[in-house]
Amino acid sequence: MSLEETRGKLLNESKSVENLLTLIHDLYIQEIHSEETFLTETLSDLHNAGDIDLLKIVLDVNRTSHERIFFTILHTVEGALPLIDARVEDVVHCLNN
Repeated sequence: MSLEETRGKLLNESKSVENLLTLIHDLYIQEIHSEETFLTETLSDLHNAGDIDLLKIVLDVNRTSHERIFFTILHTVEGALPLIDARVEDVVHCLNN
């Protein structure tokens, strides 16, 4: 899947946090079996453009309601963190929760 296809899919699902989290998980699994790795770059681009708030999305993730995809989401966001434009305080707050 290309960068633009990944971006389009993520934007389409960005209206619903649940759908977006599920898609991030699914795309992460697809990337494991592929040489194309656009997910972290695309997530950071969407965050930096103001299309999604990656830090807010991470705050919505919890082990209880997202048990099946919890670590996949955290690992994906961890890869995107160095690429996003955010205040250090906001990132630390996000990671502490």
